[in-house]
This record gives sequence, structure tokens and C-alpha cells, in this order.
Amino acid sequence: MPLFRILLDKKIENVKRVHFNKEKELQELVEKNMSKFFGLEFLETEYPIPNGRIDSLCIDESQTPVIIEYKKHKDLSAIIQGLFYVDWLKVNKRTFEMIVREKLGNNSAVDWKSTPRLLIIAEDFDQKETSAINQINANVELIKYSYYGDLISFEQLNFTKPQITYSNQSRIQSRSVKKSTESTEEFSLESVLYRGNDRINNILKNLRDWILDISDDIDERVKSSMVSYYSSGKGLIWIESHNRRFTIHLRKGEYKDYKNLLKNEGWGGYPVLHVKDNQYNAEVEKYIKETILQAYDY
Repeated sequence: MPLFRILLDKKIENVKRVHFNKEKELQELVEKNMSKFFGLEFLETEYPIPNGRIDSLCIDESQTPVIIEYKKHKDLSAIIQGLFYVDWLKVNKRTFEMIVREKLGNNSAVDWKSTPRLLIIAEDFDQKETSAINQINANVELIKYSYYGDLISFEQLNFTKPQITYSNQSRIQSRSVKKSTESTEEFSLESVLYRGNDRINNILKNLRDWILDISDDIDERVKSSMVSYYSSGKGLIWIESHNRRFTIHLRKGEYKDYKNLLKNEGWGGYPVLHVKDNQYNAEVEKYIKETILQAYDY
């Protein structure tokens, strides 16, 4: 999509795309701004393994391992190369856990129940690459960048195939194809999000509907212990359900506190909201929605 600059007389001029001189320039830019671009914790660059080097080794907000490969131009081999690195990661879990503890602290954990994510970042992709992704059972995300010298944008071209099961509600079923993405196992939305008492479950059902209506770019991913919501490929919030309470983990940002509900005690220092069933009322509901909208704007 072309980019235009608005001039003082309300006329416009086309902003021309430029190219990185070296692939490494793209990699260094992303690694220095990993959290803001993709909501990831950067761990290692050019990490050496037998028969290769992983461009960027990361972990996301839900503790899932992430590998990033960069290509200046179209390159189908990047997917094969990246999948080779993912296979190494699955075999060498302890090595990755050691890196995470070294970089993020001894209390840091890794979620191996979800498939490690592979991000391929390139200037463009063709039909062969997107078709190849559709034929494999892997968590691969194709991200197209547009570089304009002092501006850069990223566009996620695909979402991985859904494998999440839903049982009864028609609204939930109609959303599943559009909003959900793949994980290693088939985790039921009901068993993860609706594991509380009747009051907690009703609160979360209504809250889920409201979250998915914020924007068409909201992506829902069901994992083993929580339900994650992403916007433009970047983590937005993560919801954990319990018998008489629920917890909302927020993306990093400055939020207004409310009756001591908000704590900066989440994994990696992320702010979290703890809400008990006997605390929930119209005022608390309004605050939660306002806070989620703040997260969406970060």
C-alpha cells in the first residue's frame, strides 16, 4: 500500500520506499526495538547451533519461544531454514530455558505446551511461500516490512491455522475461524477461559465478546493456561480464569490504578489486574474496559 506525505497546501506527495543496504541493518533495527515492534523479549542475536545461526532468539509475553529470520527479499528457503531452527529448539529445551533464566531471571518460565513461533520478516512474499505455510503444521508468521528511510511499517500477512475446539455457543463458533490461531494441542475455550464459577464465567463471556468487537485485527489464541489476545500481531492482553476470580495481564504501559486492582507483578514486570467475583460491579467493569482500551492504544 503506498504511503503519502501531506503538504502544507493539502496536496500530497508519494513517499518512496527505500532498501536496506544489508540484511543486518534490518535485523539490528528490529532487535533494538523488539518490544515495541512485536511485544517480544529479545534474548540472543546470531545464536550458533550445529549447521546454522538463529538470527534472533526471543520469547513472547505468554512465555512461548520465538525465532525470527530476516530476509531482504523473497526467499522460500527462509521458511525451511527457520523450521530447521524450530526443530533444534524443541530438541534443546533445557538450553533455551538456561538462556531465558540468564537474561530474564531465575524465576522466568517457558511454555512448551504451545508450538514455538517462527517469524519470517521480509520485504515481500509470493504465493509459493503463503501456499507452503498452509500445507505445514507449524506456527509460522509471515511479516512484510515497508521501509521509507525514517519510517518503517510491518504487516502480518498470515495467521496460523486454527486448531481450537469450541462446543456450543453459535457466537463463539462463528468467531473461531476468524479470530483463533494454532497451538500444539487442542485446548477448549470452555476448559481454559470458562473454568470458574457461574458468575466468573458469565463475566468473562461478556468481556470476551466486547474484546473481539474492539477491532477486526484482534486475534484470539487459546493456550494451556490462558487465553491471549493480539492486535496487529502484538500481544494485547492475556486472561487467566480461576474458580472465584480472574486475572488480566496487560501489555507494558502506564495505566491508571483503581482500588488497588492493578499490580506490576506479572511475568517480566507486566501489569496485571486481579478481580474477584465479589468485587465485580458496573464501576469495575467500566475501569477494566477503559484499561484494555489503553493497552490497545499502546
